[in-house]
Amino acid sequence: MSVVVIALATGVPFRRYAGESQVRVVLDHRPGSVLQGSEVPTGGFPVLVEVSVDGRSLSIREIAGDPRNQVSGVVEFDVPAGTVDVRLVEGSDVTVLAAGSTVEPGRRLVIEVFDVPPPPGADLGRSLFASAGLGANLGCNVCHSLEPGESLVGPSLADIATVAGSRVPGIGAEDYIRQSIVDPDAFTLPGYPAGQMIGDYEERLTPEELDALVAFLLTLPGEGR
Repeated sequence: MSVVVIALATGVPFRRYAGESQVRVVLDHRPGSVLQGSEVPTGGFPVLVEVSVDGRSLSIREIAGDPRNQVSGVVEFDVPAGTVDVRLVEGSDVTVLAAGSTVEPGRRLVIEVFDVPPPPGADLGRSLFASAGLGANLGCNVCHSLEPGESLVGPSLADIATVAGSRVPGIGAEDYIRQSIVDPDAFTLPGYPAGQMIGDYEERLTPEELDALVAFLLTLPGEGR
């Protein structure tokens, strides 16, 4: 469980003369990414938002992802005034978005949930990985899945940002990933023999493209091999 108080704005009017209050959760988040205010990646689907007032759970709502597996939008909960706790539940992972926040009658508690921005070049790296309309035509996704535990010709890369730094003593995740691209046989995993991956990517990629591909792969913590 991680505790992340993203953003609070309890002074926003809701129903100034009513006894009810409101909790509004603004989401722009890809499950498995790192939330702003946190240091560890979150879990996966299903994604639930749970609101409790004065220690009593009042509402649990499931939030669907879009075709990009992005969870975006505004979720509103009408609640009685009191002490509010809000949790984001992703699979077995729980992030506390607000803990012990007082909401007065006729006021609204606003919580904004955003991911840490990807490093520069990660979007280009994602396109290169999928060879999405680019001349490099790397075909990385033909041999490597991004789904946890799904092996193709090569192992899944779903958790590469997490495990890469622990595979070879003294070599960090970024250097391990870069070396594995330009010299594929430098490191091999059990069950995946040497010689299966093309070894000329250093020539086929510009330095900027190589940096972008590494940056993208470093955004892939997960539960794969």
